Amino acid sequence: MEDSNCINEEHSKTVTQRQYFAYILQWRPLIPHALHYTGRLFQQFIVDAYVTIEQGRLNWISQNQKQIRAELYQGLQDAVANTDGNSDNMQCSTLG
Repeated sequence: MEDSNCINEEHSKTVTQRQYFAYILQWRPLIPHALHYTGRLFQQFIVDAYVTIEQGRLNWISQNQKQIRAELYQGLQDAVANTDGNSDNMQCSTLG
């Protein structure tokens, strides 16, 4: 999946939506930023930005299902290959 927290290239010419909104929302004391003084409108802007970012992530997931499933199945194949046919050695992970 796309990693929105970092970019692989050191000097990329593109930014993610999260990076863009993080830049816009930063408080800069020497530069007046009217958005921070708009109260509920500012809160709505933040919610809309969040929804936009999450929608982009969901779109990426839906458009890359073949790639995601291939990675999942490759991990499953690796796990089965490492057990040598003995299911007692397989480890189960649970979410708590």
